Amino acid sequence: MEANESLSKEDKRREISFPDRNEDLAEFFGILSGDGYMNEYPKRQEYVIEISGNKLKDFEYLNNFVSPLIKTLFNIEPKFYKTINQNTIFLRISSKGIFHFLRIAEFLPGRKKEIAPPHWITENKLFFKRFVRGFFDTDGYLCLKNKEGKKYPVAGLTSKSRTLIQEIKSLLEKFEISSCIVPQKNFGDRYEKESIVYKLQISGKKNIINLYREIGSNNNRNIIKFQEFFNGERGNRTPDTASFSRMLSH
Repeated sequence: MEANESLSKEDKRREISFPDRNEDLAEFFGILSGDGYMNEYPKRQEYVIEISGNKLKDFEYLNNFVSPLIKTLFNIEPKFYKTINQNTIFLRISSKGIFHFLRIAEFLPGRKKEIAPPHWITENKLFFKRFVRGFFDTDGYLCLKNKEGKKYPVAGLTSKSRTLIQEIKSLLEKFEISSCIVPQKNFGDRYEKESIVYKLQISGKKNIINLYREIGSNNNRNIIKFQEFFNGERGNRTPDTASFSRMLSH
């Protein structure tokens, strides 16, 4: 079934549209692969695509970047939902047409385990870079550790899928970004008592600068953390946004 053929009456009323396979869609796939989920519930004829995050730390990113990105891609504004007595926020799309479009484009419904980026993304370097950016902005982190009195940057990405982490590692190597994969036990999963997650760790000034230069970020939380590291390296007490932008453009 083609996506246009699966449009519901509500989809048609909302004038939902579908994009070509482009860089924005690749980044959206990275976001879904990080903190996204989709599934269908035939009995109640419901098709749900959700992106979750911390309601304090991730609201700005979800509201200011992800929501407009969805509007650009599908001509629909997602809705926000918050959980009671928890710190989780959900960005939700309810659409039969978008559900089938994403499935045709090779994003699988249900729980994510051993997943991999679609070939249409991995075979295009620009698409794959944007995919990794979306994944990093949702399931990645950057922290500054103290090492001999100086701040030492460490970035990482985590996933239950070793295949996904290995493919990202291979892409980063093409940009001279070294990394290592560390398997870790994960406790507290609501579906499993114990599972293995794979952490891709990126350390060192050169690697982190290359990561932000080649992959970049649209999550202001990550950008601020990198600016903190960059300005600390230069001895700046105040943000030097112009120098930071010039460094990334080289």
